[in-house]
Amino acid sequence: MSKYIYPGSNEVKGPWLLDKDSLQKFEDLINEITGELSTDTEEDYKVRYELSFTDGKSIVDSTIINIDINNDIKQLCPQILSVKIYPGTYSIYCTELVFDFKKSFPSFRYDIRNTNNEETKLRITNKIEDWIENNKPSKFLSIWDNLSSLFPLFGVLIVLLILLIFSLKNSSLSAYQQSLSKQAETLLETGINENNYIEAVELLLAKEYDYIPSTFHNEINPLGYIIAIFITIFVCTIGYFSPKSNIAIGAGRNKVKFWKSYVKIITYTIPTLILLPLLVNFITSIFS
Repeated sequence: MSKYIYPGSNEVKGPWLLDKDSLQKFEDLINEITGELSTDTEEDYKVRYELSFTDGKSIVDSTIINIDINNDIKQLCPQILSVKIYPGTYSIYCTELVFDFKKSFPSFRYDIRNTNNEETKLRITNKIEDWIENNKPSKFLSIWDNLSSLFPLFGVLIVLLILLIFSLKNSSLSAYQQSLSKQAETLLETGINENNYIEAVELLLAKEYDYIPSTFHNEINPLGYIIAIFITIFVCTIGYFSPKSNIAIGAGRNKVKFWKSYVKIITYTIPTLILLPLLVNFITSIFS
């Protein structure tokens, strides 16, 4: 008789920002998994939390709370949180859940092992996936993290484009040609007759031979372009510094608070900077 085998493993990319509430729910999840495994195998399962820090140190305990209240880690920054659930004596081959907070490839992964039946594995998998769904990074945060390294390039290209547009707009030839085009449109609308045909010929000759009278001076206010460059630099700088994965233990507690506040501020600031000039122009056009 065929038997369906559930995968029982998954990996979800970061950035993960786990605050106290998320950690408490995660520990509750671990306790539920431990209960499921104990019921399934009729063995007593234990939990081993191991938290490694960026300086190479690590701490091991049976609960997250005990790790969190340890005063020796207050100034240490977490790098990897590994949770192993095993029966009897400690074994490398066991159910494992790992948070990797490294800057290059932050992720959360799990691998369910040592179950006697696939239904138990499925129940545990569903519990983990439910927790992931409620605590995983938003799509906005994930996209931001994936694109963060490209923002400097975007910034350079956009600034160059703005400067190119300004250069073209600031060209006396381009500006005068635009003024001739407007005059030509006016003539065509009113119709060419014996009173204005000489003017029409002059317009054609001026456009054909790129004529610019010595009395013509092109004046463009660069303020709008300067503001556009400033906004571009600001947005791309912010975009480059995307939130980094961390956990609210030790020095990571303040980092998580900072990044969560940072995301909230940016969520409102960037759209405001983009929409504000459009809103100002719209209001100005109404009352002008």
